[in-house]
Amino acid sequence: TRTRKPSLTPSLAFTPAATRTPTLTATLAANALPPEGPWLVFDSQDGLWTVNPQGRGLKRLWAERPLLPEGLQANAAPRGGMLAFLAYRELRSGEEVPALHLMRLPEGRVERWLLAVRNSAGASEGSLRALVSRNGLAWSPDGRKLVFAAILDGPSVDLYLLDLQDHSLRRLTDLPGDEFAPAWSPDGSTLVYFSSDVDAQGVEWTEVWTVEPISGRNMRLLERASSRPALAGWSGLHQFLLYRRSEICGGFDLRLGDTLRPYSDPLVKGCFGGAAVDGESSNIVFSVSQAQAAYCPCADEPEPAGVYFLPGGQGLPQQLSGREALDVRWLPDARLFFTASAQGWARAYSAAGAPVGIPADVLGTLPSVGAASGLWAWYSPREAAPPRGLWLGSNRQQARMIYAGAADFPRWGPAGNTLLFFDGTALMAAEGPDFAPLRRQSMPSAPVDAVWVWR
Repeated sequence: TRTRKPSLTPSLAFTPAATRTPTLTATLAANALPPEGPWLVFDSQDGLWTVNPQGRGLKRLWAERPLLPEGLQANAAPRGGMLAFLAYRELRSGEEVPALHLMRLPEGRVERWLLAVRNSAGASEGSLRALVSRNGLAWSPDGRKLVFAAILDGPSVDLYLLDLQDHSLRRLTDLPGDEFAPAWSPDGSTLVYFSSDVDAQGVEWTEVWTVEPISGRNMRLLERASSRPALAGWSGLHQFLLYRRSEICGGFDLRLGDTLRPYSDPLVKGCFGGAAVDGESSNIVFSVSQAQAAYCPCADEPEPAGVYFLPGGQGLPQQLSGREALDVRWLPDARLFFTASAQGWARAYSAAGAPVGIPADVLGTLPSVGAASGLWAWYSPREAAPPRGLWLGSNRQQARMIYAGAADFPRWGPAGNTLLFFDGTALMAAEGPDFAPLRRQSMPSAPVDAVWVWR
């Protein structure tokens, strides 16, 4: 049952908060939320919640689960203590429509909300579905601007720029299709996004575009195709790793896109399972499965099964391993590429493509690296194959098991001496120096994702 029925007219200015008399003492209570942050925010079927870096001070921020097509990672501002999300609002007419909400932490106060659909009767059914099922949020690197998807000026989804400094709202795109998946360049000068539309036969066609937020200039980077594109990461300030996906082929048409020029040549002529890029060196690693090596109808020249390396994103692929690999992930805190087999994440490579040994007792798991402490927490989430657990160590020494159970969403605290994670509905905290996990909270339902929000 919804308790709030906001006016049909959305707020276009920040609501000033009431002045509060400071009551904090020099020593913050262990169960309080620190005003300076950071705060760990997690979502579940019961809404949004937050705790302090020690896993205490549990507070419910939102009573219902927001619309989070791709988890919480895109919703937290890099700084400023803000969280953005879509959630339904009930209008005076009784109609419920998606609306953008901007929440201030740690209070959990919604400082601003905007309708994401101005006229639902005039919007196409496909566009309404795309608005709530695809990611349409992207914070600028400095946390001062937010790009979001909405249906405000026509029947389709467009991208809009909200400036949190001067409170201005500006339309960025005006294409016939639905725009989604905005991604800022590292320097905040450009956005990459996708635009899709459906033809009379029901086939979805997607293009890749860029837009400059200051000038509003849009440029098409990749022509329309019936396969959906994906962004694998940024390589420097202006280049990004781009590919297309299909149910039959997996990934194909891997290329380095460039925000400064419209077209680029494919790097790989075959199908692949996963691809990742190190943004500092521009080195790329991709994987090819046995099935993709044997049958690749989406590309001309399939590569043999294995793991491949593209130094600087240039030249011919160099085979690092002839063993089948299904996926690749780059972990910047670990400075390693990890490749997955049917048994899990079993091999690692340095940014330069050199094999790196993984302790035998944590084969199949991934590490969460504490930036402040340098400690590695190897974890096995609930959906992973056994053995499940949480180990503490590094990539150079034998890891020590500290928890025999599922370890979902492990997050190191800012000081590096506390590791928070979830086992089902239980929020666990492992504090140094012994890092023996203790149950901090019991939730009504299991969290789906978790992210740090920073002041």
